[in-house]
Amino acid sequence: MGVGFGGIYLPAIVSVATWFDKRRALAMGIAVCGSGIGIFALSNLIPIFMEEYGLHGTLLLEGAIVFNALIFSALLRPLPTRKAVKADKSDRRSSVELENLDSKHAIARKEAEAAAARAAESKVSHKTSGLMKALPFFGLWEYWVMLAVVAISGFSGYIPFSFLVDRAEKEAEVERKDTALLVSICGGLNLVGRLLAGVLAVQPWCNRYLLYLSAFIISGVGTFFSIYCTTFTAFAIYGGVYGFTGGIIIALQSVVMTDIVGIENFSKAFGISLLVLGAAALGGTPTAGAIVDANNGSFHLAFMIFGALMAVGGVVFLPVPFSKFLQACVKRRSRNSAAAASSAAAVDA
Repeated sequence: MGVGFGGIYLPAIVSVATWFDKRRALAMGIAVCGSGIGIFALSNLIPIFMEEYGLHGTLLLEGAIVFNALIFSALLRPLPTRKAVKADKSDRRSSVELENLDSKHAIARKEAEAAAARAAESKVSHKTSGLMKALPFFGLWEYWVMLAVVAISGFSGYIPFSFLVDRAEKEAEVERKDTALLVSICGGLNLVGRLLAGVLAVQPWCNRYLLYLSAFIISGVGTFFSIYCTTFTAFAIYGGVYGFTGGIIIALQSVVMTDIVGIENFSKAFGISLLVLGAAALGGTPTAGAIVDANNGSFHLAFMIFGALMAVGGVVFLPVPFSKFLQACVKRRSRNSAAAASSAAAVDA
């Protein structure tokens, strides 16, 4: 399942990112809303399926629903290149063949130049330069900060959702049939968070970096203090806050990644970040479970630790918007200096 869903998510997000430019953040925010819709709908449908068809029948129905992704995946298309568009419009085979021939000659020349350069370099420098050519975003410190935040998100972000229902049953004595409403609240506000993040991210007055880190901090603080939840209403409020901020984080993760590495490097950079996210998530839930078992079934220490980690993720990301702010100040000062210089020159003339 993990391999299958991972194979669905990455191409879908990358496809949307490459097709849109001006309102890319809004398009990507809408694209990731499917998960929120699924959580909201299936949290109510699965109990009905279980009651009517049992476990095997429910799994068959879920598999049939997921199988429909094949239909929509077949509709995805790569962004046409300029060469392809020109060929389609002109429909001239000779020009296409000439371009291909020129391209082959250019490729041959580049390969010869690369071979000569490689012969002059040492093995160590060759490996380093080859890696940087393949993954140029590895030279960006902002990308490594982003990877650290993604790792923290993967390690700590799935804990509340994994244990929310169990906590509500144990600490607030919520009946199992009523816990579906908790999941629906969480999924519904997660959907709202994703849509709102997409809308806000395209506004000129909105700083998407600060919005991204603020969602981390609010989610972490809310998780930390959720240990004081003792009623269904309190758990519903916490679940809503967690779902809402989680939706913002998910919607903006790909958007912020595109801003950092550029659209031409987004596919590789986002793929690596998803690998880091999955590896971190692999250890997060078992660690939380071990903490709960070590504390005689109490969830409080686990939620305090992982809530603090979420908040730390927002703090770790803080240098990125601060650096962008300093760069904007320097550019503004340069423009003002250039304008003042041009005005002075005009007065002297």
